[in-house]
Amino acid sequence: MKRFFHLTVIVALAALTCTSCIDDDDDKNYTYTALTAAEASAQINEMAGTFTGTLRYFFTYSTSVYFRDSTQSVACTVTTDSTLTFHNFPLGDIVNNYLYGNDVLRDAMTNDGVQTLSAHVSLYRPVTDVSYYTFYYMPTDGDYVAEFTVTDSNGTAHEAELLFSASYKFGTSSTLFSSGAYDNTTKQIIVYPIIKGFVFDGATYYFEDILYFVGKK
Repeated sequence: MKRFFHLTVIVALAALTCTSCIDDDDDKNYTYTALTAAEASAQINEMAGTFTGTLRYFFTYSTSVYFRDSTQSVACTVTTDSTLTFHNFPLGDIVNNYLYGNDVLRDAMTNDGVQTLSAHVSLYRPVTDVSYYTFYYMPTDGDYVAEFTVTDSNGTAHEAELLFSASYKFGTSSTLFSSGAYDNTTKQIIVYPIIKGFVFDGATYYFEDILYFVGKK
């Protein structure tokens, strides 16, 4: 099993910069300062554009070992309305690696599994002083749900939902969030959505998965 060589660095970065709460013992005097409207507007305008790169998805409860066939060429676009859209999101491949025993679901995911995934970019000021822009990546509704319509090989449409997780406990001390970072110098973006489950025709299937996309303008 191959390992994505710099994922460990990203996980460490995520645990450091994407923590919304501070340890009370170590940072009692810390006060979070939100980005100003001008700062957020400038950052999203600099991020705006199309990125091409690769997306991988990992074994449950792992942030270093990914599925052998999970490396996908994917493009995404960031727009100034704070939306990040994956244009050829491999929903079917991800779901079919986890869910078994439902032939209708598997058929629909195989037949119409390449979908468009859009969610909101919420920029924030990181706790530490870093040169890149940091953001949360989540659907805007309160349930953190991305909705799709998929069609099976018989032409029947099915309603599907991808359930985002607000956070993921990694090890004993670090919490990862569905989030990302953008380096305006290298024009590289990193996005790691955290998925907790999938809904198909009203039935819910739970699994924990971290997706990892790295792309460049």
